[in-house]
Amino acid sequence: VKSTPAVLGEYPYVVSIWYRYNHICSGTLYDLTHVITAAHCVYGTEPSKLSVLGGVVDFVNNEKAWFPVTSYIIHPAFGTRKIVNIDITYYHDDIAVIKLGEFCIFAYYVYPATFNFHEQQEQNELFHRSGPYQIVGWKSHFVNGRSVLRLESQNITFFVHPLYSHVYVLEPVDKDWSVDVVTGMQNSGTPILSNGEVIAIVTGNRPPEGHNWTMLLKIWKYKHFIEETVIENY
Repeated sequence: VKSTPAVLGEYPYVVSIWYRYNHICSGTLYDLTHVITAAHCVYGTEPSKLSVLGGVVDFVNNEKAWFPVTSYIIHPAFGTRKIVNIDITYYHDDIAVIKLGEFCIFAYYVYPATFNFHEQQEQNELFHRSGPYQIVGWKSHFVNGRSVLRLESQNITFFVHPLYSHVYVLEPVDKDWSVDVVTGMQNSGTPILSNGEVIAIVTGNRPPEGHNWTMLLKIWKYKHFIEETVIENY
């Protein structure tokens, strides 16, 4: 199962988060001045060294819209825990709200996502439905002999791990996409969509070799954190 390269305007809310001169994570545009991403992407980093790139699906060929970062708020409960039996340390409450230093000018290529904060009503079914869900994120490809990032999407189904309710198994399995890309740092914070709405973000913990797991953060649980943070930062 191969992923599909995005075209300009298809996912205008997916942004690239940069530290100095390098892409480090993915994020989702929430409104004019706020981006949702994974907390570990920005934790401990000076905001002035971060920037957000929007309106791009191909790092080589697209005109780039850069936005400075003035601040970010990390969820107060953010931290790490360990699953002893499988020797995995993972992030919990791994979500942050980034404040941009300039207003995004909404257009065809840059536009906020629709967040589904109502999944709580059917939380027992979340990731048990047959899907397909869609993951949208950054994947490396080669241009003139060098590796560059391109925005791609793939339909994918999630199953909750039978022993660990916060671990999700990705199906169908495309090793290059689901393990090397999704669990890597470059797509921490990238959105999971259902019917075009953001229902989760990837937090990107790498599983033991040979396993096809990743950690996801269900967005409905953080509705109040996001809304209150955005109000306080306007």
